[in-house]
Amino acid sequence: MKMIMLVTLFFASVLISFRTSAELTDADIDKIRLLILESEKRMKTEIVESEKRMKTEITLIKADIQTLNNKFDTLEGKFDTLEKSIDRQNNIMIACISIPMGLLVVLVAIWGILAQMRDVKGSKELEMLKQEIENLKAHRTFSP
Repeated sequence: MKMIMLVTLFFASVLISFRTSAELTDADIDKIRLLILESEKRMKTEIVESEKRMKTEITLIKADIQTLNNKFDTLEGKFDTLEKSIDRQNNIMIACISIPMGLLVVLVAIWGILAQMRDVKGSKELEMLKQEIENLKAHRTFSP
């Protein structure tokens, strides 16, 4: 029985303590409101500071992008100059190759024409020599 009374007393004290501590007074509610307001103020200042930082960073990023665009424009101009230089060098190399080849073709053509003329002249001389040999053979047969 003592045990039941002790348990009942224990539960009764627990229930009373829960009931009294669970009630909020106006002072508690005012404290909670102040805490919430302070928290809101801190969050608002943090948001404003964060927005300022982001605006500053966006401005810096835009400046960096503009700088990169200027560098790309400069590089594009340099690439155009380089491309023109390479085209000029290609034209010079083509001229350096084609002019000697053209001269070589002309020389080979002239050499071929001269060789053909020699052949024609040599064949005429050969014909004349054959004719003369035939004449001499004919003349020899008559004069024994």
